[in-house]
Formats: sequence, structure tokens, C-alpha cells
Amino acid sequence: MPMPIPICGNPIVSIPEDGTWAQAPIEVPAQAGVLDLDVAIRIQHRQVSELRIRLRAPDGTLVSLLDTPTCDGANLDAVFDDEAGRSAEEACGGLDGSIISGAVEPLEPLAPLLANPVEGTWILEVTDVMPEHTGSLEQACIVLTLEAG
Repeated sequence: MPMPIPICGNPIVSIPEDGTWAQAPIEVPAQAGVLDLDVAIRIQHRQVSELRIRLRAPDGTLVSLLDTPTCDGANLDAVFDDEAGRSAEEACGGLDGSIISGAVEPLEPLAPLLANPVEGTWILEVTDVMPEHTGSLEQACIVLTLEAG
């Protein structure tokens, strides 16, 4: 049975309100038999609709995960998964104290990132497009599903 393995970066990165990108590096060791890649994120922020989130692969490829959703509320605690079956927009109104929570689809698919080796430094990037609120990236993980060994 395939098994998911979370690989997390250092927690708590401040999200500036000046439009620059906060960056959370995640070091992924060499892995064989990677079947799937997801991204688990927890953000504390008063207005999730002000956020843009993207993932930078070790080869420099950028994938947009979230771009200023229409959700009106605070915090995000979600796993971006190509197979989630609902977009972050459809996930508005989470039940766990986060306006977006649970499994949600990224804006751009993650699967093409598996065409290259996963080993290296992945960078989760978050920016706040409005100057009124600050926040923090509390957790950033790459979740690899590996073939059963």
C-alpha cells in the first residue's frame, strides 16, 4: 500500500504586508518510487483573500497554489492535492477555525513536477497583496506518496 511521507520546512515565517514574497525552504532528500506530491500548509492571517501562494521546485519551476480567493475570513489549514475534487474557492467556510481547510486543488497541477527528481530545495512562497494585515506561515510540508516497499 502506498504511504504518504510529509517533509516539512522550518516553521513560522512572517508574511510581510509590503507585497514581497515570504519564503519557506523545504529540503527533500532523494526518494525512489514517488507516486504523488501534495503540499500541506498552515497560515495564520486575518484575511486569506489577500494571499497568493506558490511552490518553487528545485529546478525553478513555479506552480501557483492559491491566488487571492474570494473567501472572506481568517486562516488556512489545507493540503493542496491534485485529486482533492474541490478548489480552494469551493472550500471557503472551513469548520476547524480556518476559512480554507482540508484537501483542496491547487490552481495549477502539481503532478508535472514529478517529471524531474524531487531531491533538492523546494520553496513555498506566500505574499500579501494588501498592506492592512500581516500574518505568518506556520507550517509548510511537501507530502510525497511512495510506492510500497
